[in-house]
Amino acid sequence: MIKPIKNFYRKLFKTVYHKGYIIEFNKDRRYKFKEFIPEINSIGTWIVKNDNLWICTSSITNKNDFLEQFIKLTKIKKEYFKIEEKYYPFILKY
Repeated sequence: MIKPIKNFYRKLFKTVYHKGYIIEFNKDRRYKFKEFIPEINSIGTWIVKNDNLWICTSSITNKNDFLEQFIKLTKIKKEYFKIEEKYYPFILKY
């Protein structure tokens, strides 16, 4: 009885929230995100909020895979930013 209810809420959560990442750059580095628009769009949808890059992606579920792909596309070294995994509301995805 409990397991079907648990599965229902898990599916509901995945429908309403999507996995994403917050990329916080070091204060001495400022990037112009408009340069990266085509590359970042291939990963997922994104916004800039408080000088941090928020990327919502449902295609890349592993943080290390996302990190590899982000570095490969933008050519920004890993030392220049911190990355945090987060779940975003459905609205941010669209």
